[in-house]
Amino acid sequence: QAATAYDKMVDAGVDPSTVPDSGYFHNVFPNFAYEYQVLTPTTGLYYYGAQAYYAYFANNRGNETNALFAADTDHTASPSGQSFRFFFPQTSSIYTQSTTGSSNYHALQLSLRQAMKYGLEYDINYSYSKSMDEGSDPERNGVTGSPVINTFSPHQWYGPSDFDVRHNITANYTAPLPFGTGEPFRTGSHLLDLVVGGLQLNGLVHYSTGFPFSAVAAGNWGTNFAFNSNMVAIGKIPTGGHHYDAPDQVETALNGVTSAEAHANLRFAYVGDAGQRNNYRADGYFSLDDGLAKSIHTFREQQLRLSVEVFNVLNTNRFNSAPSGGSSNPLQTDGTSANFGTYIGGGSALLLQPRQMQFSAKYVF
Repeated sequence: QAATAYDKMVDAGVDPSTVPDSGYFHNVFPNFAYEYQVLTPTTGLYYYGAQAYYAYFANNRGNETNALFAADTDHTASPSGQSFRFFFPQTSSIYTQSTTGSSNYHALQLSLRQAMKYGLEYDINYSYSKSMDEGSDPERNGVTGSPVINTFSPHQWYGPSDFDVRHNITANYTAPLPFGTGEPFRTGSHLLDLVVGGLQLNGLVHYSTGFPFSAVAAGNWGTNFAFNSNMVAIGKIPTGGHHYDAPDQVETALNGVTSAEAHANLRFAYVGDAGQRNNYRADGYFSLDDGLAKSIHTFREQQLRLSVEVFNVLNTNRFNSAPSGGSSNPLQTDGTSANFGTYIGGGSALLLQPRQMQFSAKYVF
């Protein structure tokens, strides 16, 4: 509570000279000194006690564990010359694994399937879902566990799962064209029937909304000396999809705001807080694949099947938000960066490959 109060005072711009040298940090580190002005190589002006701790604290906003480490390892700061009352002298961290996490998943799932006349078939599937947990480990990130930032309050990161997808739609169809010999519509010409007969269309459509992401306080350890906390939004930061930011000439997950405006609406989490998790959304997924096949009967049951398949017919671009394998993160999730929310590329930058066409021939006998 004392450290959180100092955080709020730092954010409010309180000067160290106005901070009373009393309270918790005065009792714990009454002799702690912080030089705020150098006069000569051997002399300077100092704050002491609670004022010194606050000054060091203010100079390390977002890295408050640095202030605690500096005071705790300085035996002259304590009342009786003690040190390492908070940190262990031999290890900076001791890791344990536990199954204390909680998660849940709820969904509405709708499916429509129909087989119609002349071989026309289609499936349409929709799910409206919400997955919540305290830490996610999808296979794509190669991680075998999620950290707990504050072990005294282990459920602070309960929020949307890294793999949470709110809307997901898939559809497929098979449509034999009813032309030619043996079909409802004949041209009256054997040669023309041979040309237009035996054709079949098939396709697949997939649409889903984007994965969530957090604004990470990269390089800052406010609560945990080994793991970063996340940033906290102090204003609305609309996100979702991908948008071209003309002034900065970048593609961004931010919707209607620049990276600078988003950065201005973020602050470091207070001491003891883990920050907000997965409260922003990246680009979704959309693909349309189609194929056209023609069967030509040659002899008895034998036939030649010619096919052309087109993947990503519309040549749509959808940007990835999470690294795959050993690749770098294609989305800037560092909340301290001036490019927060922009797609910065890398080996896994796109969710889809550019349009591709495939031709094949198959003889069945």
